[in-house]
Amino acid sequence: MLYTEDTYEIKEEPFFGYLRGRYSQNELKEIVAYCGERGIEVIPCIQTLGHLKTLLRLNAFRDVKNTEDTLLAGSEKTYELIEKMIKACAECFTSKRINVGMDEAESFALGKYFRLHGAQDPFKVLLQHIKRVAEIAAKHGFTPFMWSDMLFKIARGYYYSEKDDMPENVVEEFKKTGMNLIYWDYFEDGKIYDAMIAQHKRFGAEIWFAGSACNWIGFATSNFHSLEKTRMAIDSCNKAGIKNFLQTLWGGTYCSDYAVLPTLFFTAEYARGNRDIQSIKAKFEEVFKERWEDFLLFDMLLPDSVRIEDDITCGGLQYLVADPFLSKYDSTVSEDGTEAKAYREYSVKFREAAERSKNYKDIFEKHAAYSKVLSLRYDLGVKARKAYKNKDPETLRKVAEEFGGAINAMEEFINIFKKVFFSEMKGHCVFDMRFGGVLERWKTCRQRLNDYIEGNIEKIEELETDIIDFYGNDTFEKRIPLEFASFGSVVTVDRLYE
Repeated sequence: MLYTEDTYEIKEEPFFGYLRGRYSQNELKEIVAYCGERGIEVIPCIQTLGHLKTLLRLNAFRDVKNTEDTLLAGSEKTYELIEKMIKACAECFTSKRINVGMDEAESFALGKYFRLHGAQDPFKVLLQHIKRVAEIAAKHGFTPFMWSDMLFKIARGYYYSEKDDMPENVVEEFKKTGMNLIYWDYFEDGKIYDAMIAQHKRFGAEIWFAGSACNWIGFATSNFHSLEKTRMAIDSCNKAGIKNFLQTLWGGTYCSDYAVLPTLFFTAEYARGNRDIQSIKAKFEEVFKERWEDFLLFDMLLPDSVRIEDDITCGGLQYLVADPFLSKYDSTVSEDGTEAKAYREYSVKFREAAERSKNYKDIFEKHAAYSKVLSLRYDLGVKARKAYKNKDPETLRKVAEEFGGAINAMEEFINIFKKVFFSEMKGHCVFDMRFGGVLERWKTCRQRLNDYIEGNIEKIEELETDIIDFYGNDTFEKRIPLEFASFGSVVTVDRLYE
């Protein structure tokens, strides 16, 4: 499945994917032909309800906008646009299957829809929309599939549960829509997988399962997490007779898609019946001429004292990009340099792996450079604030020098990052603005320290503020804030975007 939101060409809609690096129709046809020669069916995977925030920013789509990221259900103009979407897919893809999305669209019955129609039964609104989209898909020769989460979220407020609480009338109405379901689950265990598959089967549709090769939370993969979840998910699918199993990759920007090769290879082998992990590792190294353990470095796991064994990680992204003087995460940083030491060691290991790698040297070098920057930057804010509070000019001078080292390393990293990015992606790179802003802030922090040391300013306002417990002294388990990897939410607590 080739996932797109608005990043594909619709001839009749010039603003669809405008300036976003969209696939041209010729490019899509080339991808389909290339894969077809290798026996691979490419299925279009689009959005027809939610996840269209970038599209709906444009004035051209104001009439179909419901909320910030959802289309206006029930509007004929919406279905005219959806028909153009599906028609464009029919012109470019040879597959007779299409994934029409509809996941995580929690606000579909709110916003403009609510203003026009008032409070409505969300099941009724969603089922009517599903039926219309399925009819359009069928008109253009497609068997449609959708992510299934919204049905369950309406029923119980969340997705995964062992309890079957789907109303029977909803199940019967869904059967009339002509839609099929994809159950996606990246985090649960075998008991939940078994129960959820059984709940999906009630709908009488074709059911697919989607797991994940996690590389979409910052600079780290989670092969260790994905391997275990994949094993349990495939076992559940086999028991239930589910034949189609997807591994989703939602990353590829901070962390290369190639970094999850162990998960993808394991999935293929395990699905074919190979249950011997040592055999899988050996075969991996035979096929790719690469060391299995080198690719597991991309998980970037920290010492047990600062991580949870079975959780996913974002590879320290928030500590790289957050304002060094005003980072809400600094309360989680160890003052003994544990994390900085771990990332120094990762930098060495990645460089060694780069030297061994036959085909993936660049992505190892990128992570080596990233780990080096993180080792230099990680606790700079903590050091600066402590020395400032202690009125310790000598330590502040050393910290200012350390900022200089981090700045130099960051500039080296940015150059390597761009080399890898442009080898794997189209040239629509927002990272110049992200990393450039981060780098400029570091330079300002260094200047502020030097100005204070030299007596040019009386105080550093940012360092006057105490950093309080990130968790608000809550009772829930304290840990590295792994769940945060969105640049806009981690770089500052202030307003970055207006």
